[in-house]
Amino acid sequence: MKRIFQLLFLAIVITCSWADAQDTTLLYRISGNGLTQNSWLYGTMHWQDERLTSFGPAVLDAIAQSDVVAVEVILDDDLQAQMGLLKYIFMDTTLSALLPEEDVEKVKALVQEVNPMMGLVVEKLKPIFISTLIMENRMEKSGDHTVDNFFEKYGKAMGKEVTGIETVEEQMQALDAISLEDQAAMLQQQISDMDESDSLSDEMMRIYLSQDMDKLYRFYKEQEDIPLNFDQSLLGDRNKIMAHRMDSLMQSRPTFLAVGALHLPGKEGVLQQLRNAGYSVESVSSPFAAEPTQLPLLNEDE
Repeated sequence: MKRIFQLLFLAIVITCSWADAQDTTLLYRISGNGLTQNSWLYGTMHWQDERLTSFGPAVLDAIAQSDVVAVEVILDDDLQAQMGLLKYIFMDTTLSALLPEEDVEKVKALVQEVNPMMGLVVEKLKPIFISTLIMENRMEKSGDHTVDNFFEKYGKAMGKEVTGIETVEEQMQALDAISLEDQAAMLQQQISDMDESDSLSDEMMRIYLSQDMDKLYRFYKEQEDIPLNFDQSLLGDRNKIMAHRMDSLMQSRPTFLAVGALHLPGKEGVLQQLRNAGYSVESVSSPFAAEPTQLPLLNEDE
């Protein structure tokens, strides 16, 4: 059970990727099925680390050849829209009703360290968001952007149309499908051995950077305690929606697609679904560069 939280966090923040056997890449060329120009698919990791945005020429060329940059989600700056999402963050019950008092006090101390304001409302926060807050605080950050945010800004700077494949509310609904009891159990396991949690996160980062997708996917599949609703709500159901929307985007114009790469694997993964729809999906070598890719100058409000 200790590793299941890592897999959950992987799907929310640190995504992994899968390629066909022997692939060591994050980039795929999509052709066929009536396309007159290639589109591209990149598996991302939702984390701020400058190593992740050190792109080689293959990735930047793929964006240059595309008319549209489609990332997993575009964050809405509208205050009313943000307020509407609070129902997915707060719960009707309390943390004390889900966890023993000793664990609740430990969680409160950890959240207070991360964000004193959140510490005031921790009793009403859903465990999955508490887990994410704690993990984000413990992971070392470098760079100014996640991979997805970098692609969004880079696309705008290059004059591309930038769009989201999902909405924030759809992502929240997927998380909401995981029961509070399961969320609390994962939070409890997380705080019981923080060092092990840190070690697993470091290992997943190392594998992602090596682009050994076969190894990373096997790590995920070898976990025997993955709840069915975890796999289905965060991956299976969303993969179908993503593949359908990717199809619509690519049929309209050549598109550079970037999603959390845990959505790529297996029989129900986006790669296979696109192949089933008649597309040719080919891996393209995309080694990381030695230095972080610099964003072109942008206006402050972009």
